[in-house]
Amino acid sequence: MNFQYYETLLNKSNENILYVIKQIAPFFTKGELPVILDDLTGKESIKKHESKKFSSFLEIGGDLESFADISHLNSDQLTSLYKVFISNEINDKFAIKWRFYQHLKFMREFFYKSIFVNQNRMTNEQIDFILKIDEKRFYFIVCLYILDSENYNNIVKSINDFAEKEKINPEKIIIATSKTYRNIPISQDVNVRGINLKPEFYVEWIDTKKPFNGDDLILVNINNITKNKVAGFNFSSIPNLLDYVYESSEGGQISVFRQVGFFSEAVQKSKPQIELIWKGIMIKEKI
Repeated sequence: MNFQYYETLLNKSNENILYVIKQIAPFFTKGELPVILDDLTGKESIKKHESKKFSSFLEIGGDLESFADISHLNSDQLTSLYKVFISNEINDKFAIKWRFYQHLKFMREFFYKSIFVNQNRMTNEQIDFILKIDEKRFYFIVCLYILDSENYNNIVKSINDFAEKEKINPEKIIIATSKTYRNIPISQDVNVRGINLKPEFYVEWIDTKKPFNGDDLILVNINNITKNKVAGFNFSSIPNLLDYVYESSEGGQISVFRQVGFFSEAVQKSKPQIELIWKGIMIKEKI
């Protein structure tokens, strides 16, 4: 789900949250949903069966044809899924972890046979997922909110310790993060059990040059009539926003405004500032 009318943000009923969660793609399976919920809520996973290959890791995601029933979830569970996968309000390690897991399922960048998730929240091992490519090839994935030089060095050490303990050599090291400092030595190899590897970095994409931010209300005027009001945090860029306008309108003269700080916690007592951020004409007929 790429956008949401801002009026619906006021409706925090289970019915409304349940509806938008059902739009999440790829869908949650019966096997993975309880593991995701336990991880997000800080509970010990009810899944006790460890993989035969890795201690404290559980094979996950193999039941692709089984849809999870979310209708029985309580308010806290529904709200947690909403804030992680819909509004992206939560950006801790575990939110990044499961959003990246969804990315793996959706993009299928790697042709892996199976995926294992670390169930132990208290372990010093920082590896969150292991992708099994075949019987001898494995990728290690680490997820976190902010990557700085200190936790980068800790990640490298943790991967070395784990690889030595399990007596395996990872073929790839992947670090997924929401934000990263510029001093990470991305061009340098790291040594794991005598083998040099160049880690791959995945950062949640944010357009830093977009003319609005997550706290802004977006007003879309079509032919000088205010047609839609949407939340800025649902769009990652102007092209992303214009795609929505194109699909949801009949075209014509379009003006897009932003109301600054509409969703911020600080209540603005002064007259709200409204700025024009895009103007043009959309033609929907084939030429």
